[in-house]
Amino acid sequence: MKIYIIRHGQTESNKYGKLLGKNDESINDLGCKQILNAKKQLENVKFDICFSSPYKRTIETSKILSNKKMKILLDNRLAERNFGYLDGGSLDIKYTSDFWNYYLNRSDYGVEPLKELFKRTNEFIDYLKDEYYDKCILVVSHAATIRALNYNIVGYNKSTDMLSFKVENGQFFKYDL
Repeated sequence: MKIYIIRHGQTESNKYGKLLGKNDESINDLGCKQILNAKKQLENVKFDICFSSPYKRTIETSKILSNKKMKILLDNRLAERNFGYLDGGSLDIKYTSDFWNYYLNRSDYGVEPLKELFKRTNEFIDYLKDEYYDKCILVVSHAATIRALNYNIVGYNKSTDMLSFKVENGQFFKYDL
């Protein structure tokens, strides 16, 4: 099974360095350009199916990438991490880094605990392995969710710096499982 995981195109919140979790907004003009660029890079890949988070920004990204040539399935397990009361606030790492410590597993301010994010993304990967083991799959999601997907695929341990895996708007990652 081949999985290509891509982050949605840029939004206005992304542009201004704000946390964007459950708040829902569309991609902006630069976001459209980022996804068209990714689409060009992926033009020779034959995808069997596309899975997307159910938010506007990922659905718009999925539609651009699919060009109405593949089925898009929405999956809540691909939704962005819930940042609770921090949603819409500063992305400044000094305020948010503890929320990425797997062993602290903080949930202050209504933030979704990291272990819950890892659990739901791992369930999604297991589902793909069971149902789509011989397919080429496109997954459209968000930075935090993609980070969790990545570590569930490649592994992690007590010393893993979860924030060392960078996920930019329109960036994609390929995995062979």
